[in-house]
Amino acid sequence: MILNAIGNRIVSSLRWAEKSGLLIIEIPTRKTTRIEIGGAEYISLKKISDLHFLSLEHYAGSQFVLTVRPFDNPVDAVAKIVIKSNGTRFSGDLNLWQLAPQYYVEYLKDGFNDDFKLIHINANKQEIDIEPLVRMFDERDVQ
Repeated sequence: MILNAIGNRIVSSLRWAEKSGLLIIEIPTRKTTRIEIGGAEYISLKKISDLHFLSLEHYAGSQFVLTVRPFDNPVDAVAKIVIKSNGTRFSGDLNLWQLAPQYYVEYLKDGFNDDFKLIHINANKQEIDIEPLVRMFDERDVQ
């Protein structure tokens, strides 16, 4: 759940319960609206500026979609990155990615090593680096 800068709108995702829906709550009027933004299994949200938030759209390994959306009109994705095992696509205002984190951990299926991956986004060059997530422990350490 995230709150816009002036404190009159909440944007929330109930993760698996709402799947790819966002719940918008207008605080002054107590009006609640649910909007659909894609076909993801679930969505995570992160506030990245007073005007924008990041939607991380999780598709059970088939793809990972990141969208930057304005608080005042969450239906519109003003910047978007689609990450699949066979390629990546950038669209929208690339400058907005300067507000977002550069690293993510996501489960991706690539047909060879279906596992969690470390994803590094370099929006300036429109490049994505995807690497297997290196285990930080020895198997003997797990009980």
